[in-house]
Amino acid sequence: MPGDASRMRLSDAEREEAMEVLSEHVRTGRLDLTEFGDRSALVTSAKTCRDLEPVFDDLPEPHPRVLAAATAASAAPASRRFVPGVLPIALVAAAALIFLTRNPFFAGIVALGLVAYLTVRARR
Repeated sequence: MPGDASRMRLSDAEREEAMEVLSEHVRTGRLDLTEFGDRSALVTSAKTCRDLEPVFDDLPEPHPRVLAAATAASAAPASRRFVPGVLPIALVAAAALIFLTRNPFFAGIVALGLVAYLTVRARR
């Protein structure tokens, strides 16, 4: 899914699920009826996942599934940023090994690393 998942528009079913989760918090005594009314107005007017976040910020689980999906999706790109930072260091280390050992085996590793680095960089 390209872009920020928290900016994706909500469906009616996702708003209904958020209302059911709010009702559960009323049943367990975490919200009174006034708070429920205020928060349900926010849920019904919510356009994106980001609009739902403040409604559930101070509440424990359960949360609507759409919030969990948006959180997981926005956290995923951080792991991808790790690869481009490590590849140049690995390439320099492999080049140093080639120079110090004079072993052509490491040249293949450097070539593969360079191809991987350029591929990852081109995708950004």
